[in-house]
Amino acid sequence: MSAFREALTLHKAGDLSGAEAAYRRALAEGETDRACGNLGVVLRALGRPQEAEQQLLRACELAPHRATYRYNLGNLYWATGRAAEALAAYDTAYGLDPDEAGLKANLASAAILAGREAEAGR
Repeated sequence: MSAFREALTLHKAGDLSGAEAAYRRALAEGETDRACGNLGVVLRALGRPQEAEQQLLRACELAPHRATYRYNLGNLYWATGRAAEALAAYDTAYGLDPDEAGLKANLASAAILAGREAEAGR
């Protein structure tokens, strides 16, 4: 089994520490947007937002066309009280894929908290 597949299995099973180690092994085998993005989600869940942000930003660089990474970055910013940055990430994700699950609700909430209520009704 590849390190990435192992990481996915551990992640789905809720073994976040094991998933982190396996995603890092997967990255050592060759950097991919999916490994960076998933590692970012795991690091956020482990309470390490700075490291999560680094991985999610890297995933965005590697795959700028994928809305999921911007959406997850927005969720990280939202969870850490950075409403304006969350709104910017959600805006970018919305431009890439307006049908991304949960995006419209999060975009509206971030717009309201950022004082941009007019943008909340998209």
